[in-house]
Amino acid sequence: MKILYCQEEEITLNTKMCKAAIEKNGKSFMITNNKNKIKIVLDNIQYIDLFQQNGIGSMIKLVNGSETETYFLTVPRLFIDIGGGFAIINAMAVKKLYNQLTADL
Repeated sequence: MKILYCQEEEITLNTKMCKAAIEKNGKSFMITNNKNKIKIVLDNIQYIDLFQQNGIGSMIKLVNGSETETYFLTVPRLFIDIGGGFAIINAMAVKKLYNQLTADL
């Protein structure tokens, strides 16, 4: 599944999101960003929450392992990566991803 993500403690409207893919790998999940050659394994999820950022876009906040590993994830329907970027979020897909992430907790 294609996602937008960032690793930050807090998120604002100015936060830069990165394009990536997420897939289930056994009981863990792997985020793969081919552009930057980054692979993030989510195998120790401590906290997960589904919320709306500023009331306009569904997002998932996830803490993996320790509080220094806080990620924000969302699923775009459309993403235009010009300047700060613009995304239209697929709320149903975000809910589906949330259900997949919480299924084994």
